[in-house]
Amino acid sequence: MTHRIQLAGHRWARLVTRLAVVLLVAAGGLVTNLASTAQPAYAHAYLMETSPVDGEVLASPPAEVRLRFNEAVSFNERSIQLLDTNAEKLTIGTVGHADGKANTARVGLPTDLAEGTYVLAWRVTSADSHVVSGALTFSIGHPSATAAPVEQDAHRGVVVVAAVGRALAFLGMALALGGALFVAV
Repeated sequence: MTHRIQLAGHRWARLVTRLAVVLLVAAGGLVTNLASTAQPAYAHAYLMETSPVDGEVLASPPAEVRLRFNEAVSFNERSIQLLDTNAEKLTIGTVGHADGKANTARVGLPTDLAEGTYVLAWRVTSADSHVVSGALTFSIGHPSATAAPVEQDAHRGVVVVAAVGRALAFLGMALALGGALFVAV
């Protein structure tokens, strides 16, 4: 009888130990997942600085526009477009890297830009091969009553997919913990 009680005690001890290990591993995964979702994901290039500054009102047309990113970017001749207040595409210079810096794009602008607001839309490929895009506005003389509408690249689909993925990960974690607890008990 004493031998059976000892065997039962050892089984319970092993079971509790296994359950504790499973819970610690799951908690570690949960903490890692929460920590990774709490911080912004900067896996792709992001715009750090522009010249002219977004929303700036200039006395005269700038000779060029520069876009500085946090990492190297690549582009083609259509990567940067300049739009006037009527959303008409204007002819600009050739897009290139400024001063040989792989993280800074530059493009020459026409010298005969009229007063008003302009939108500069950009679309570049980051070093990790993901396409990122955005737009900035600047005005010459004074802001126009209207500006060309440019849809910002918010990647709503990516945000939704990421949220669903996190929800499924948490659901999977809950099912794994529940299943482990069920097997343990």
